[in-house]
Amino acid sequence: MRAKETLYQTEMIIVETYNFGIAPGSLRFYQICQYLETKGFRCVDMCDPLFREKDKAFWQIDLFFIPFITKFFRTMTGANFS
Repeated sequence: MRAKETLYQTEMIIVETYNFGIAPGSLRFYQICQYLETKGFRCVDMCDPLFREKDKAFWQIDLFFIPFITKFFRTMTGANFS
């Protein structure tokens, strides 16, 4: 099976993302979000944010992506804060 075909059958992608460039050409967290949206996925959750020790700047977070054609994204209402 080819990678593209596998991606179309994928139900969730978990990506460790960064707020800083960790290598030449590496993508930052928002660029990963943009890229995966072009592949049909949207971020649905996140966990384990890490902050740099020296200045407490946001460093890394794990993002969870699911296909945006799922019923989860059909609800257009926001969170209930009451």
